[in-house]
Amino acid sequence: REARERRLHRVARDVLAGDRRERARAEDPSADDGVPSPDPVLGLDLLREAASEGREVWLEMVDPHGTPVRRRVRPVRVDAGRVRLLDAERETEMTVAVHRIATVTPV
Repeated sequence: REARERRLHRVARDVLAGDRRERARAEDPSADDGVPSPDPVLGLDLLREAASEGREVWLEMVDPHGTPVRRRVRPVRVDAGRVRLLDAERETEMTVAVHRIATVTPV
């Protein structure tokens, strides 16, 4: 019971934080708190926004070996289950399955 209440508290906290971020963006689209989005839906929304505006994001993902990786990338396209990205530092284009994405943070 106590573990369930803690999970519910975390979910409520994350939802409220997302609501605050969305309100801040609606009031001032250039404002960003720089907080990574652990919510997959918010993360995909950030990736779609960045792709449409040509902006870079910090992407934390898990590689095929289970190792966390953080890269500064520019999303090109967000499709069903996949994100196409440009990694300028490594001069590569890659496709990442969305289930491998942990967080997305605006640069």
